[in-house]
Amino acid sequence: MPRVATDAIDAVPLSALKRSFFLLAALLASAAPARAAPSACTVSVASDADIGARGAFASLAPGSRVCIAPGDYLGQLAIVGAKGTAAAPIEFVVQPATGIARFEAGVLLRGSAHVSVSGLDVSLDPQRGPGSAVTIDGGAADNVVRGLTVHGAFVGISIGSSFGAAGPGNQVVDNVVRDSWNTGIGVGELSDGTPQDLNVIQRNRVSNSGGHGIEINDANWIAVRDNVVATSGTGIRSVRQGGYSGIHLFSREATTPASPHGLRTAHDVVSGNTVTGTRERSTFLACDDGSGSGVCTDGNGIQIDRYASFDDIVGNDVSGNAGCGISVYGSANNLVKDNRVRGNNQQSGRTRFFPGPAEISVSAVNLPAGSTSGNTVVGNTAVTTVNRIPAFYLSDNAGRNRIDAANRWEQDARSGPDSSWGAVYVGKSWQSAATAPRAIAELQR
Repeated sequence: MPRVATDAIDAVPLSALKRSFFLLAALLASAAPARAAPSACTVSVASDADIGARGAFASLAPGSRVCIAPGDYLGQLAIVGAKGTAAAPIEFVVQPATGIARFEAGVLLRGSAHVSVSGLDVSLDPQRGPGSAVTIDGGAADNVVRGLTVHGAFVGISIGSSFGAAGPGNQVVDNVVRDSWNTGIGVGELSDGTPQDLNVIQRNRVSNSGGHGIEINDANWIAVRDNVVATSGTGIRSVRQGGYSGIHLFSREATTPASPHGLRTAHDVVSGNTVTGTRERSTFLACDDGSGSGVCTDGNGIQIDRYASFDDIVGNDVSGNAGCGISVYGSANNLVKDNRVRGNNQQSGRTRFFPGPAEISVSAVNLPAGSTSGNTVVGNTAVTTVNRIPAFYLSDNAGRNRIDAANRWEQDARSGPDSSWGAVYVGKSWQSAATAPRAIAELQR
């Protein structure tokens, strides 16, 4: 964007600028339409019996407003086949807004479109099974889940389920999701969007998840923006208490005919998030699923894992996690740009650094050569604060990647008493920030 010249503005007296500003504000205020009063309640519910009497709310007309009285609801709020429009969405709200409506058996949005649900307190007893407190599935599209408090479920909020994928355009925004046994917010089962109509996960606060804070698994065109993800892998009742990341992108396969794009976990955007405090299970303890010791370790801030491709990891703040700040592992053609990564690899007594110890890691350790190729790493600032942990790591078998020389790889003075370690580890040798570009180029010839 061209720089705006300021000479003319600087020449104007400050008092004149102030007068112009207030005049413009007054004109805008007078031109703005009066704020419409809240819509009247089309339907009011105050008990489980009231909700049961409405069926699945499929008969609601566009523009309907369902007012839910404060109180405790033992049954599920199931919204199935309700169809609003972009101009006249169907709303589910708590009335009065200062009250608390608690749903102990979850909320379901299935096959519905242009429906918004806001202000609820939602949980789901994990002992009923591995369900989600809030589920959006069965082709549900263009729905909004906003301002919910979701807690104590196996999964907090899920876009897509074993019943079926969600459609495009769903928004999960401004929610508090905490104390999930496994994942805080998950997207999967080939939930799909389009470049023009993303599924969006934005401005949520996700904390104390037993597993991943936010997971994208077999889903395309998902935007994960401006969330705060803290203390993942630390849930008291977590499934494995390790092997997890704050934000995790993963696919079970490289491609699939079920996706119109022919790819899985592709074209996703992870931007503007703050990720901190992810923990991992001790390498000396076996996983709860019996798969042995050492395999439940990760603790990364953000991981772009197996088969994820063409994804953008941009402008995130990642710090204080047990493992890597950002790990690219077995995934290709991704963009890692303008992230600020500092002080990760905090696991006390950590002995197993996999898939590579660093603030930012691009690795194919234990994978076929070249399986982590085509990635672009540019404009990042990574500062290592842990002794003998580099700011950047590139495994010798990763493949050809563009690691731009303008990245800032820094070593906190306390982390490297032996200057021979450098701030970068390339292949099998330490490099300084100055010598790293040449070493990277030589490795990838």
